[in-house]
Amino acid sequence: MKMNLTSKIRKIIKALEMRGFIYLYSREQVYSQKLSKVCTMYRVDYLMPWGEYKNKFPDKAERKKNKGVSVRVEMARSFREIAILYYLVNVLKAGDNSG
Repeated sequence: MKMNLTSKIRKIIKALEMRGFIYLYSREQVYSQKLSKVCTMYRVDYLMPWGEYKNKFPDKAERKKNKGVSVRVEMARSFREIAILYYLVNVLKAGDNSG
């Protein structure tokens, strides 16, 4: 039985958004040399506030042209949609424990 994981991913992202964390979910097609075919790559990015980005990546922050603007940081990337779902569930659970 095939499940629609995209709707579950979007619901978890919405729950994180309600807590103030902005995550962006996207899909893209890439060519796999190993499999010799086109595959779908799933990706989750976090829209990190400038202050947090500057503290975590001070060397990269100095090279940015648009200082003070939120930065898109890749958090997870996988060929399997279920791996993205597990990552987001763990992020949501971590927020429950700390807050």
